[in-house]
Amino acid sequence: MNTKSTIKRGGAFALAEIMLIICVIALLSALTMPKAFAGLQSQTDTNSLVVNSTNTFLLSVDISGSFTNGEQSAGQSLINCSKAADVWLECGGVFTNTTAGASNITFRIAASISGSMWTNSYATVTVTVPASSTNYASGNLKLTGAPPILGLRAIENPNLGGVTARGNSLYLKAFTKDGI
Repeated sequence: MNTKSTIKRGGAFALAEIMLIICVIALLSALTMPKAFAGLQSQTDTNSLVVNSTNTFLLSVDISGSFTNGEQSAGQSLINCSKAADVWLECGGVFTNTTAGASNITFRIAASISGSMWTNSYATVTVTVPASSTNYASGNLKLTGAPPILGLRAIENPNLGGVTARGNSLYLKAFTKDGI
C-alpha cells in the first residue's frame, strides 16, 4: 500500500515537472518572437487644420523651401523604411465637419533616398470625414517597394465648407518590419 501511494505521488510530480518544462519553453518562445509593432513609427502635426488650408512640414535637410512653411512635426522627423520592402501607412486625426456631406482631407507623403532631396508627392492618403460630425477618421495605404526614407510633407484641406481638424491629432504612422 505504501508503494501505491509513492507511485501516485511520483506520477503527479512527473506531470508537474513536464508542465513546468512546457511553461518555460512557451515563455522563452514568447520572449524571442519579434514584437508585432516594433516597426511602428509616427509623426504628428502640432497645429490644427483650418478650413481650406494646408499644413506643410519642414523635412530633414530640406532644400525645397518653397514647399514648406517651417512647421516641425512631433515625433520622429523621418520614417526609416530601409529594411522593409513593403510599408503600411496610416493617416488620420480628429475632425469636425459642419457640412451636410462627407469631405476629404489629403495627406501627402514625401520620399527620399538620401534624406536631402525629396519627392514631395510620392504617395497620398485620402481620409474621408463623415458629414455633420466630430469624429476620428483615418485612411490606409500599402506601399510596395517603398523608398528608404518617408516623411509627412503636407496635410491639405481643400474644403470650402466647415471642416477643421484638432491640433496635435493629425498623424502619419508607418509600420515597417524587417523582411516584409
